[in-house]
Amino acid sequence: MAYARVSTPEQADSDLSIPAQLKAIRVYAHNNGIEIIDEYVDEGISAFNDEGKRFAFNAMIQHAINDPDIRLILVHDSSRFCRNKYKSAAVKGELLKHGVTVIPVSSPYDPRTIDGVWRESIDETMAMTSSMVTAFHTTKGMTENASKRDPDTGYCYKNGGRPPYGYMLKRVYTGKDRRGKDKYKLLWEINPETAPILRKIVVDWRIGEGLSYTKIRDRLNSMNIPGPEGKPWGTSTLVEMLRDNRLMQYTGIYYWNKEDRKTPGKRYKDKKEWIEVSNAHPAILTMEEVESALALTKSRQPRTPAARSYDSPWIFTGLNLEGKPFFTCKKCGGNIIGVRDSTRHIGRYCCGTHHYKGNPGCTNKIRINRIVFEKELLAQIEKVFGTPESIDCLVSELNSKVFNELSTYTKAIAAMEKELENINREIEITFRAFSEGLDPDLCNERLAKLKTQRMEVSHKIDQMKKDQPKPLSIDLRKAHDLFNNFKNIYQSGTNEQKRILFKTYIRHMELDPDNKRVNVTFYPYYLQEKIKRGNNFPHYISGGVGGGT
Repeated sequence: MAYARVSTPEQADSDLSIPAQLKAIRVYAHNNGIEIIDEYVDEGISAFNDEGKRFAFNAMIQHAINDPDIRLILVHDSSRFCRNKYKSAAVKGELLKHGVTVIPVSSPYDPRTIDGVWRESIDETMAMTSSMVTAFHTTKGMTENASKRDPDTGYCYKNGGRPPYGYMLKRVYTGKDRRGKDKYKLLWEINPETAPILRKIVVDWRIGEGLSYTKIRDRLNSMNIPGPEGKPWGTSTLVEMLRDNRLMQYTGIYYWNKEDRKTPGKRYKDKKEWIEVSNAHPAILTMEEVESALALTKSRQPRTPAARSYDSPWIFTGLNLEGKPFFTCKKCGGNIIGVRDSTRHIGRYCCGTHHYKGNPGCTNKIRINRIVFEKELLAQIEKVFGTPESIDCLVSELNSKVFNELSTYTKAIAAMEKELENINREIEITFRAFSEGLDPDLCNERLAKLKTQRMEVSHKIDQMKKDQPKPLSIDLRKAHDLFNNFKNIYQSGTNEQKRILFKTYIRHMELDPDNKRVNVTFYPYYLQEKIKRGNNFPHYISGGVGGGT
């Protein structure tokens, strides 16, 4: 497999561009007789700060771990794979357990050798320290930038990024750099079109009328007022806009160094690490108005915290085991979410886009009873995988598949052993020619080449014998036990166990409002993968992704 990544537009335009990386990888693969099965690309993603966003990288690792045909991952250099040496060591260690090696084609080495271990360690350390030095100087420069003020307005310069709704960016000329090029700084100034809308949302509707986020959303959409990105307003947009640190910015305070990009599951750093600059830009709201809005929000917060996500009853929401959306709306492509009605007794699944943005976002109004749908889906899984007839069919098909796999390996090993016999015969002929007076230099050169070939072929034979699947005969008793275990986990397991259980059988679901049905795509070859693993808890399934509906 091949992997390429860039983290900035500058890298995309340089010799480190995605096409340049993939070209170098393909050339190396061609020259070394390597077949590239798949290529994965992450664009605009940092390998040091954005680990959770490297979706292609994470999918590639899962593919490599679960596919026995994968033996190598080729990257342009070590920094493209991972800049955090500790994360890199953990991932590469897991890959090596499954026989997968990572090779940087710009300076290839074998990490299974002593020399390779040293070179790998040096490359990873250099990549990590380079990122740390860059981050240090970037933060230092941004701190100095935010501490400076424009001589005409008195407001501080900003460090880039999109300004909050109600403001717009203004470029200010600040002179020329050492090369004679014009320099510019950024300021926030009031947007005459959106600032009045912001005041109407906060002062008139939220504080004055006490409207909820949903009612403000519907009113904005009914007036055809576009949201911050030009799309219909959503509830989540308003919630984010009216949170404490966001509202405080409208009083003229500038915050930065807030986001935590290194700790998974943590959005913000501790507030003591934030950098706050007062009178940094013109105010749209007064401090009294902001305090009134925050007090109203606090008074409406529920007294008991929401349940932790891992114990959520909404077991069909979120991502599937490949890291892709599990349950989506066919109308808009948005995620299906779980909601409760006004009595909070009946849980239902519905289109998240419609729920948060109303008809302007999506017209899919269908709501599915959680309990009824869960039971129906359980029955469908039993019908597809658990009936005696389906088990007979699966067992027959999978036993045939295992036999074919064993036969393929046997034939391949026999062919390699035949090649090894021919090499040994060539060595004997060369020795005989040497004894009969052939030029020693020619004989030595020929013998060295043949011995290298013999070593390579022997290594391949040993590796194939090691990787050769063991004979596996699936019997009906094991198959029935497997589905009995499914029922036991469903009846007595936690919500998290149920969530993984369903997602082990099912790849994707789609709510189709026009035909009033849910399309379900299953993972085929589930039974074989489960019995191979030899345990009673669902895992990621790699074989035959795609399934039938």
